[in-house]
Amino acid sequence: MFAYIAELERELAELDKADRAYQTTMAATEILDELTIQKALAESDAGRSARTRLETLAHGVGKLVAVATTKLPVGGDGLVVTCP
Repeated sequence: MFAYIAELERELAELDKADRAYQTTMAATEILDELTIQKALAESDAGRSARTRLETLAHGVGKLVAVATTKLPVGGDGLVVTCP
């Protein structure tokens, strides 16, 4: 995903370096619009994917914390040990 965004940025940079006369053409305007839209969509997708991954990770860490702080009974006399 990030490689695609980087490629779009390279394409936009190339368009920016193009001859000014070309940049004012309808074709260049359409290319700029399309690259800009594709980059915005790719960035949105990357952000959504990152958010989902972080939420999944946070949920997993929450489960680990719950297990790590659980009091476990030890022995027959009911001695309770708290896991650090």
